[in-house]
Amino acid sequence: QWVLNTQALPVGASNVATLYVAFQFNSQFGDDCHMDIMHVKGLQTGTLAGHVTSCIGGANLAGSLVTITAGSPPAPYTGTTNAAGLYTITAIPVGVANAVNAHLLNYQDFNGFANITANTTTTLNFCQNPNPAIISGFVTNAATGAPVVGAKVFANATTFTYSTGPNGAYSLNIYPPSYSGTI
Repeated sequence: QWVLNTQALPVGASNVATLYVAFQFNSQFGDDCHMDIMHVKGLQTGTLAGHVTSCIGGANLAGSLVTITAGSPPAPYTGTTNAAGLYTITAIPVGVANAVNAHLLNYQDFNGFANITANTTTTLNFCQNPNPAIISGFVTNAATGAPVVGAKVFANATTFTYSTGPNGAYSLNIYPPSYSGTI
Protein backbone atom coordinates (compact mmCIF):
# COMPACT_ATOMS: atom_id res chain seq x y z
CA GLN A 1 0.00 0.00 0.00
CA TRP A 2 1.36 3.39 -0.99
CA VAL A 3 1.41 6.27 1.43
CA LEU A 4 1.61 9.92 0.43
CA ASN A 5 3.54 12.15 2.75
CA THR A 6 4.01 15.91 2.58
CA GLN A 7 6.93 17.40 4.41
CA ALA A 8 7.69 21.10 4.59
CA LEU A 9 11.34 21.95 4.06
CA PRO A 10 13.19 23.76 6.86
CA VAL A 11 13.45 27.55 6.76
CA GLY A 12 17.12 27.44 5.69
CA ALA A 13 16.18 25.58 2.49
CA SER A 14 14.68 28.63 0.79
CA ASN A 15 16.69 30.31 -1.98
CA VAL A 16 19.28 27.51 -2.00
CA ALA A 17 20.64 26.72 -5.48
CA THR A 18 21.16 22.99 -4.79
CA LEU A 19 19.10 21.09 -2.29
CA TYR A 20 19.90 17.51 -1.25
CA VAL A 21 17.12 15.36 0.12
CA ALA A 22 17.78 12.07 1.94
CA PHE A 23 15.26 9.32 2.63
CA GLN A 24 15.19 6.51 5.11
CA PHE A 25 12.61 3.77 4.51
CA ASN A 26 11.74 1.06 7.01
CA SER A 27 8.70 -1.13 6.88
CA GLN A 28 7.20 -3.40 9.47
CA PHE A 29 8.55 -6.35 7.44
CA GLY A 30 12.13 -5.11 6.95
CA ASP A 31 14.00 -2.74 4.67
CA ASP A 32 12.05 -3.45 1.49
CA CYS A 33 10.50 -0.02 0.85
CA HIS A 34 10.49 1.69 -2.54
CA MET A 35 9.99 5.25 -3.67
CA ASP A 36 8.19 5.74 -6.96
CA ILE A 37 7.86 9.48 -7.36
CA MET A 38 9.06 12.54 -5.51
CA HIS A 39 7.71 16.03 -6.14
CA VAL A 40 9.51 19.12 -4.88
CA LYS A 41 7.33 22.19 -5.08
CA GLY A 42 8.50 25.71 -4.51
CA LEU A 43 6.45 28.12 -2.50
CA GLN A 44 4.74 30.73 -4.64
CA THR A 45 5.34 34.19 -3.25
CA GLY A 46 4.48 37.78 -3.97
CA THR A 47 5.27 41.27 -2.69
CA LEU A 48 3.26 43.84 -0.74
CA ALA A 49 4.22 47.50 -1.14
CA GLY A 50 2.62 50.86 -0.51
CA HIS A 51 2.62 54.37 0.85
CA VAL A 52 1.59 55.25 4.43
CA THR A 53 0.48 58.78 5.31
CA SER A 54 -1.21 60.60 8.16
CA CYS A 55 -5.00 60.71 7.75
CA ILE A 56 -4.85 64.31 8.92
CA GLY A 57 -2.66 66.52 6.78
CA GLY A 58 -1.37 63.71 4.54
CA ALA A 59 2.24 63.78 5.82
CA ASN A 60 4.42 60.77 5.02
CA LEU A 61 4.77 58.47 8.05
CA ALA A 62 8.29 57.15 8.60
CA GLY A 63 8.84 54.22 10.98
CA SER A 64 5.41 52.60 10.70
CA LEU A 65 5.82 48.83 11.19
CA VAL A 66 3.67 47.08 8.56
CA THR A 67 2.94 43.39 9.22
CA ILE A 68 1.13 40.88 7.02
CA THR A 69 0.10 37.50 8.38
CA ALA A 70 0.28 34.95 5.56
CA GLY A 71 1.10 31.36 4.74
CA SER A 72 0.20 28.04 6.27
CA PRO A 73 0.67 28.07 9.16
CA PRO A 74 0.36 31.89 9.19
CA ALA A 75 3.62 33.69 9.74
CA PRO A 76 4.19 37.42 10.12
CA TYR A 77 6.16 39.20 7.40
CA THR A 78 7.18 42.77 8.21
CA GLY A 79 8.49 45.97 6.68
CA THR A 80 9.05 49.47 8.00
CA THR A 81 8.20 52.69 6.17
CA ASN A 82 11.10 54.92 5.12
CA ALA A 83 11.26 58.74 5.28
CA ALA A 84 8.99 58.95 2.23
CA GLY A 85 6.39 56.71 3.94
CA LEU A 86 7.09 53.81 1.55
CA TYR A 87 7.35 50.13 2.52
CA THR A 88 8.02 46.86 0.67
CA ILE A 89 7.62 43.33 2.04
CA THR A 90 8.92 40.54 -0.20
CA ALA A 91 8.66 36.73 -0.31
CA ILE A 92 5.13 36.58 1.14
CA PRO A 93 3.32 33.28 0.49
CA VAL A 94 0.42 33.62 -1.95
CA GLY A 95 -2.95 33.99 -0.25
CA VAL A 96 -6.33 35.67 -0.26
CA ALA A 97 -7.47 38.15 2.39
CA ASN A 98 -4.29 38.15 4.46
CA ALA A 99 -4.47 40.40 7.52
CA VAL A 100 -2.36 43.57 7.28
CA ASN A 101 -1.61 45.66 10.37
CA ALA A 102 0.48 48.79 10.87
CA HIS A 103 1.73 50.25 14.13
CA LEU A 104 3.40 53.61 14.78
CA LEU A 105 3.89 55.35 18.11
CA ASN A 106 1.40 58.21 18.65
CA TYR A 107 -0.82 56.92 15.82
CA GLN A 108 -3.79 54.59 15.80
CA ASP A 109 -3.11 51.12 14.40
CA PHE A 110 -4.22 50.33 10.85
CA ASN A 111 -6.02 47.01 10.22
CA GLY A 112 -6.83 45.82 6.71
CA PHE A 113 -6.48 42.99 4.21
CA ALA A 114 -4.45 42.23 1.09
CA ASN A 115 -4.58 39.50 -1.55
CA ILE A 116 -1.05 38.35 -2.42
CA THR A 117 -0.59 37.06 -5.98
CA ALA A 118 2.36 34.97 -7.22
CA ASN A 119 5.25 36.93 -8.75
CA THR A 120 3.31 40.20 -8.47
CA THR A 121 3.51 43.31 -6.32
CA THR A 122 0.23 44.06 -4.56
CA THR A 123 -0.12 47.75 -3.68
CA LEU A 124 -1.79 48.74 -0.42
CA ASN A 125 -1.69 52.49 0.36
CA PHE A 126 -3.33 53.62 3.57
CA CYS A 127 -3.35 56.33 6.22
CA GLN A 128 -3.10 56.20 10.01
CA ASN A 129 -4.93 58.58 12.33
CA PRO A 130 -2.86 60.31 14.98
CA ASN A 131 -3.90 59.64 18.56
CA PRO A 132 -6.12 62.55 19.58
CA ALA A 133 -5.55 64.92 22.44
CA ILE A 134 -8.69 65.05 24.54
CA ILE A 135 -9.87 68.35 25.93
CA SER A 136 -12.82 68.12 28.31
CA GLY A 137 -14.56 70.19 30.94
CA PHE A 138 -17.79 71.83 32.00
CA VAL A 139 -19.48 75.05 30.91
CA THR A 140 -21.22 76.84 33.76
CA ASN A 141 -23.00 80.14 34.21
CA ALA A 142 -20.47 82.57 35.72
CA ALA A 143 -23.11 84.22 37.95
CA THR A 144 -24.99 81.16 39.23
CA GLY A 145 -22.58 78.24 38.65
CA ALA A 146 -25.40 76.28 36.97
CA PRO A 147 -24.48 74.06 33.99
CA VAL A 148 -25.04 75.59 30.56
CA VAL A 149 -26.75 73.08 28.26
CA GLY A 150 -26.24 73.32 24.48
CA ALA A 151 -23.28 75.73 24.60
CA LYS A 152 -21.01 75.39 21.55
CA VAL A 153 -17.42 74.61 22.49
CA PHE A 154 -14.97 74.90 19.61
CA ALA A 155 -11.30 75.11 18.77
CA ASN A 156 -9.81 76.67 15.63
CA ALA A 157 -12.99 78.50 14.76
CA THR A 158 -15.22 75.59 13.71
CA THR A 159 -12.72 72.78 13.11
CA PHE A 160 -13.56 70.93 16.35
CA THR A 161 -16.99 71.59 17.85
CA TYR A 162 -19.16 70.05 20.53
CA SER A 163 -22.44 71.04 22.19
CA THR A 164 -22.50 70.65 25.95
CA GLY A 165 -24.72 67.96 27.46
CA PRO A 166 -27.31 68.13 30.28
CA ASN A 167 -24.66 68.75 32.95
CA GLY A 168 -22.71 71.28 30.84
CA ALA A 169 -20.00 68.69 30.04
CA TYR A 170 -18.01 68.66 26.81
CA SER A 171 -15.19 66.57 25.36
CA LEU A 172 -13.24 67.39 22.19
CA ASN A 173 -10.86 65.09 20.34
CA ILE A 174 -8.12 67.31 18.93
CA TYR A 175 -5.80 65.82 16.33
CA PRO A 176 -2.34 67.38 16.39
CA PRO A 177 -0.81 69.23 14.63
CA SER A 178 -4.07 70.80 13.42
CA TYR A 179 -4.87 72.53 16.74
CA SER A 180 -3.43 75.89 17.62
CA GLY A 181 -5.59 78.40 19.35
CA THR A 182 -7.93 78.79 22.29
CA ILE A 183 -11.18 77.22 23.38
